[in-house]
Amino acid sequence: MKLGNMAEIIDLRRASLGPDDQVFNAVSEMAGDLRAIDEFADALALVSETMAESTHANAINRLAWEIKHRARSAERHRSDLSRLTHPNSAT
Repeated sequence: MKLGNMAEIIDLRRASLGPDDQVFNAVSEMAGDLRAIDEFADALALVSETMAESTHANAINRLAWEIKHRARSAERHRSDLSRLTHPNSAT
C-alpha cells in the first residue's frame, strides 16, 4: 500500500466556521475599530485645547466626550457578545 504525501494524509484546509465562530470573529474584529474611535475622540479633545475658550471649543469637547462614552458602551456590548459566543474563552 502506497502512502500519499503529507498534505494528502493531513487535510490542511481550514475547518469551515460555524455561525458562532463567524459571530465571534466579527465581534473580535470590532476591537480595532473601537480603539480607533477612541483615538479620534482624543484627537478632537486635543484640537479643542488649542482653541480659545469658545462655544466652538466647548462643542468639540462635548462631541469628543460623547464619542468616547458611546465607544465605551459599544466595547461593553462587544465584550458581552464575545462572552456569549465563546463562554469558555478568555476575552
